[in-house]
Amino acid sequence: MHITFTEKQLINYFVDGQEEACIEVFLSEGPDGLRKYLGIPEDREDVFQSVYDYFLFERGFSGAFLTRVSCNVSKLLQIFHSEGPDAVRYELHLVGSEYDDLWMKVLDVLLDHYSLQQLNERQKSHVGEFFGRLRKSLLRNIL
Repeated sequence: MHITFTEKQLINYFVDGQEEACIEVFLSEGPDGLRKYLGIPEDREDVFQSVYDYFLFERGFSGAFLTRVSCNVSKLLQIFHSEGPDAVRYELHLVGSEYDDLWMKVLDVLLDHYSLQQLNERQKSHVGEFFGRLRKSLLRNIL
């Protein structure tokens, strides 16, 4: 008698009861930390990608994923600027068209942060200019 499992059943058996621990590891150490925690060798990218997909799409890991992106947005923007968007996709293990929806959410997070950063820099510049003009005006009126 042989028992056969689908890939999803096998992954479910393997990680059953470890979701909370996996989320904690993922949030603190990212995808590569999760790979190490689960003991999946680097040369078995296919196995890791199957487990990763299972967590992202079957177990609703995408919320934790976006939290991880938000917590590391500065690092990801640095990679984006220095190496390009494909390097960020690789860093997050989002290579392939099946991740396009999640990738769009990542881009939203990156764009929001970058826009806010630019706005803050402009506001600081404008505030500095305003107080500079105010100071000059006050000095003229006092003297």
